Amino acid sequence: MVPEFAPAPTDRDALRHELARHGVSLFERVPADRGPSPSVAELSELVVALAESEDARLEAAIPCLIAACAGDKAHAIVVAAARRRPSLGAHVGWLYRLARALIISRRPELERLFGVNPDPPPFELEPTELPDPSVLNGEATPWAASEGARDRGEPDDADSVVQMFDKWLRLRSDEVASARA
Repeated sequence: MVPEFAPAPTDRDALRHELARHGVSLFERVPADRGPSPSVAELSELVVALAESEDARLEAAIPCLIAACAGDKAHAIVVAAARRRPSLGAHVGWLYRLARALIISRRPELERLFGVNPDPPPFELEPTELPDPSVLNGEATPWAASEGARDRGEPDDADSVVQMFDKWLRLRSDEVASARA
């Protein structure tokens, strides 16, 4: 009998698993038994690890995690992450601003999947050059972030975040639908 080959888990594998365990099914399905509700400290450590992962897809998943937590807990998570790694504060603030805008613009789908949740409050490290998430029902914020990147000749990370967020909603919707079937 030949033993099955199983690659050793990497840090990225562990991060993907943790995302799924916290309701973000971008890389693997959300487990049926997710265990106890994670603490703000645990989730802030995950945000820091994702932001430091050097994997653009994992970083782009941070707004999904913020949306999965919602409200004051999402705010507390990014505040704790910025305190844990002050050097990440501006980047986490930018991702949080995009998350708030996406939560507003995708509200019907989020409510269908997760129920009604309060919007996360503003965070002091959000970039003020981006429109408030309430402008144009959240659509102005990612648009302005994309335009700014293009004007500076930089990659359009905001578009990647939007695409990742929409992919997460589709995958989560499919999981919910298959669980009901």
